[in-house]
Amino acid sequence: MPALNNLVGKRFGKLLVVALSPERTPRGGTRWICKCDCGGEATVRTVNLGRNTNSCGCAHYSQGRLTRKHPLWAKWSGMIARCTQPGSFMYYKYGGRGVMVADRWKHFPHFLEDMEASYFLGATLDRYPICDGNYGPENTRWATAKQQTRNRRCSIMIDTPWGRMNVAEAAERIGMPRERFSTRVKLGWTMEQLFDPRNSQPLTKWDRRKGKRAAA
Repeated sequence: MPALNNLVGKRFGKLLVVALSPERTPRGGTRWICKCDCGGEATVRTVNLGRNTNSCGCAHYSQGRLTRKHPLWAKWSGMIARCTQPGSFMYYKYGGRGVMVADRWKHFPHFLEDMEASYFLGATLDRYPICDGNYGPENTRWATAKQQTRNRRCSIMIDTPWGRMNVAEAAERIGMPRERFSTRVKLGWTMEQLFDPRNSQPLTKWDRRKGKRAAA
């Protein structure tokens, strides 16, 4: 009989082998007692370790049919599809352009942990503040349809006293018509000029000249 390959201390997915089980399979095969990362425990046949079994069952629960009933499952699976599946309808706009999903978010429970608390009815996933970046905890928010429309690749982003944001959001923040604010940005006004409350009135010919001088 060949010597037993000691698996104690080895990891298979979420399972860490801690001991050889005294129980054998009906055909005399070995079993191993494993601790799962979730805190659970499982006794697994040698032939199944790393093949059919990689957790105590929690992974199947969290990624399986029960989770698909969760209201955020469709949001997550849609994100995964458009970034990783060439057959997806929107792949050419995402994965086809190099947009990726952070490794952490390739597992639905992790995505849920990061995003469930901030979700609101009707929200969609929006890559922000880098609208052409990847999906991940540091660059994704729940957004309204209005925010999504503003946060496009063609949107002009500027520095503001509240951080970097697009022109439309900045104009709304200070209560100025977007067209007026956008014109000042194009004229090259500095951040101090743009957000100085004394400059809240409509543009005059002198304002336009001042803006051109600032740009020079």
